[in-house]
Amino acid sequence: RKVYEHYPRKDEILLRLGKVLYNMKKYGKSLSFLKKVKESNLSGSEKIERAQLLASLFEKMDDLEMAKAYLVNLSQEWKGEGEKLAPLYYHLAKLNLKTKQYDFAKASIDKSLNQFEKMGKTDSKEYAKALELKAEILVALGKKIAAVDVYMNLLKNFESKMPLESVRYKAGLILFEEGDLMGAKRIWSRLKTSSKKNFYAELAEEKMKSEEWFQKYKKYMDRFPALSSSSKRSQ
Repeated sequence: RKVYEHYPRKDEILLRLGKVLYNMKKYGKSLSFLKKVKESNLSGSEKIERAQLLASLFEKMDDLEMAKAYLVNLSQEWKGEGEKLAPLYYHLAKLNLKTKQYDFAKASIDKSLNQFEKMGKTDSKEYAKALELKAEILVALGKKIAAVDVYMNLLKNFESKMPLESVRYKAGLILFEEGDLMGAKRIWSRLKTSSKKNFYAELAEEKMKSEEWFQKYKKYMDRFPALSSSSKRSQ
């Protein structure tokens, strides 16, 4: 039988068990199996799978620093292999954003995007997700207008391929909060192209109506400073 059949290695079985238990959300048991795996007995792709699983497990257990450590070690081991590095740097950027290490997050997401571009995968969903994450990181860094530019690039290249109403809303919201009402209105106007009821279009419309009402009220109140002061003098 050994001549004709493939027998899985012990460490391969432990890795598979760890993966299954992770998917079942039994994180403690998954971790115990993954720790028993001897990394030296794994293939290259299995090493990556184990490290990413461990990073995800520690993330679920709120040990973000340990999760990042696994990804950093893996990135150093797989330098030059873009297909493996692009999603790895994306995950690392997400963790750095969670721990508010925004500069590191920006560096990681730029590396992820760079790897996708080198591979010619700028039309993939993964690249689109990386662009969206970069915009979120730029907002956290206070570079809001730069974030809008990234959002608009994402919309230009992917809006016809996938639902991105939330991205269009976020781009408009940044301009709205920065006081560029015309810019926000221009971006949000594209939310109404669908005949279906659009949650984000309704949110945008409510924002604009509220602001228009406030501006009218402010103009109304600004007409009466002299009248209010004269009434006080007469009293």
